[in-house]
Amino acid sequence: PLDHSTLAARIMAILAHAFVIVGLIIMGKVHFADTQVGLAMALLYLLLPCTAYDVSKANHVLPAALLVWAFVTYKQPMLSGTFMGLACGAMFFPVFLLPLWASFYWKNGLKRFVLSGSVVGAVLLGSLILTSVDRYSFTQQTIGSIDWSVIKFEGGQQIPGFWSAYDSAYRIPVFVVFVLLIVCLTIWPRRKNLGHLMSHTTAIIIATLLWYPQQGSVYLLWYLPMLLMVVFRPRLLHTTQSTEVDRNQQANEKPVSRFQDSATVVRHTSQ
Repeated sequence: PLDHSTLAARIMAILAHAFVIVGLIIMGKVHFADTQVGLAMALLYLLLPCTAYDVSKANHVLPAALLVWAFVTYKQPMLSGTFMGLACGAMFFPVFLLPLWASFYWKNGLKRFVLSGSVVGAVLLGSLILTSVDRYSFTQQTIGSIDWSVIKFEGGQQIPGFWSAYDSAYRIPVFVVFVLLIVCLTIWPRRKNLGHLMSHTTAIIIATLLWYPQQGSVYLLWYLPMLLMVVFRPRLLHTTQSTEVDRNQQANEKPVSRFQDSATVVRHTSQ
């Protein structure tokens, strides 16, 4: 029989996967203007064999689920910042996405995005303070919860994964390129739309796995939902966060699905 902790972890993982599936469907219906695209993304997420890898580990799928809902609610910076803050509290890699998302909301909604994320961070820290006996216990629950030994660029580490056969010093230039990638994707293009945000987010997460030593290359659940959104997304030029765009026109305008475009082309060519 399963103990209560294992059962709770598996239930949490199931709920997180369901959270991803519902988010992908809503993403297709609301932001891609095509429910079939949302259903296709959700179905492909369930059918891909890589979804079954670490399927019962909630700490792998929960950050991705929260990021999906950050995209679903991207028009509401308060909600998007809340989901992003929760994702940062669940795993370390969403922290690298904060500069990109801040640049997306730079002209419209940055204060609300930062405020909601900061409130979530304060609540998480407050909960740790209330559950800590002393200062040492609080430190162990926050900083001590991260295995810093696998992130150190030191030799002689026995870490399972791609980097186990190489000296840790070889990861330093990879990490430098990773930081430069974050800087480039944050400042370019200056005006970003939802398509840029999705593709850049996916690229940063995948780049994180290139230098993360502990089996980083096989943590597919970190970026799989975002990768599906990038593959299935239509043209999203109308989703730029800018004060120059008329809000009423932006609210009424809907993206055109790539499948609708192809159907129109076929209809015109047949005539």
